[in-house]
Amino acid sequence: MYVIAVGCLLTAAVQISTEEAVDTSLIAMLVAVLFLVLGMPRLQASQFHRLAAGKGEYSATVDVAGVTVANRQSSSTLTWQAAPYYVETPGLFVLLSGDRNNSCLTVLPKRGTADPDRLRAVLARHAAAPARG
Repeated sequence: MYVIAVGCLLTAAVQISTEEAVDTSLIAMLVAVLFLVLGMPRLQASQFHRLAAGKGEYSATVDVAGVTVANRQSSSTLTWQAAPYYVETPGLFVLLSGDRNNSCLTVLPKRGTADPDRLRAVLARHAAAPARG
């Protein structure tokens, strides 16, 4: 997407600098690409929240076996072997899968626990911070 936006901008700049008339379809495409680049993450987040809201509230249990996440429709358990890494942000603990792309993640909001230090200790015991680089 960014490549298309940059390409449109460069083409428009060249047309303006050579005093040619700027093609309106080029401007329309630039506006559409910019809308997609800037608006797509917000649209995806909105769809995700709508989907999650339909499943109701969820709970997570962290123990020596792994992490069990449950909502009113289902539950699933993620073992420590499946999520050997975690990352901490100011508001979350994020468990990451062991593959190179970290394609699977589990989010544990800190506001969901009365004792984030205890959760941090459990995560540190069973998972590790991923190597940088």
